[in-house]
Amino acid sequence: MHVVIDRQKNHGMHFRVLAKLLRMCGGDHIHVGTVVGKLDGERDITLGFFD
Repeated sequence: MHVVIDRQKNHGMHFRVLAKLLRMCGGDHIHVGTVVGKLDGERDITLGFFD
């Protein structure tokens, strides 16, 4: 689902905003898979969502 929200260039939002919104609504887990390999982006950016 997040692909539709955060990977569109002409609309959507950054994944960091989506993660913050989900946490504010009570979400406590975001599935990210592996830190390197299949994910789009760099390792430091991915780990930044949890810090």
